[in-house]
Amino acid sequence: MVAGARPRRNSGMDSGSLRRQFGAHVQALREGRRLTQEGLAAKISRSVDTISNIERGINATKLETASHIARALDIPLSKLFDFDGVEGRPLPQRRKSIEELSRLLAGYDDRTVKRVSQVIEAMLKLTPKKSER
Repeated sequence: MVAGARPRRNSGMDSGSLRRQFGAHVQALREGRRLTQEGLAAKISRSVDTISNIERGINATKLETASHIARALDIPLSKLFDFDGVEGRPLPQRRKSIEELSRLLAGYDDRTVKRVSQVIEAMLKLTPKKSER
């Protein structure tokens, strides 16, 4: 190691995984604003292929492009990097989905909530986990 250089930390995450998580986060933010890939591409003067490749984790994003994306989504640049992905899905989006389910069930009695829970559980048993696909 060069004197004065900081040691590299091993985050336990390869660059491909990080690109996919970043891309999934960008996609969730874009969709949350009801913006299509075409619409985002037009706002940042890039191609739809560029947006698609970012969201699928194919290409690493240049900081300049990330800045344009943040501006187009009307968020601070730091929010683009504020994700803690679980299997490529950002936790804020996951939390939002869980909160929406909770909101939908709030007006129902315990028996109905239990039945809905059982239906979801049965559906999940029929759906292969991402690691099994």
